[in-house]
Amino acid sequence: MARFHFHVHDGNNIFSDEEGCELTDRAAAEIEAVRSARDLAAERVRFGKPLADCAVEVSDVSGRWFFSVPFLSLI
Repeated sequence: MARFHFHVHDGNNIFSDEEGCELTDRAAAEIEAVRSARDLAAERVRFGKPLADCAVEVSDVSGRWFFSVPFLSLI
């Protein structure tokens, strides 16, 4: 198991995930990142907020960046 952190960019701010989540591997982290990005994008659409420049970024416990899931990639 590895700890992954899911940081959220909302176009103006970065919300760091200090706690993280224990997952089996990077593939599981990617599934979780897509799920999180879909949920967050749906909320932004519901409240009429733009999706541009919004993303979930995944890193490991040392801060090494793995990948990003831009909200616009989900539509």
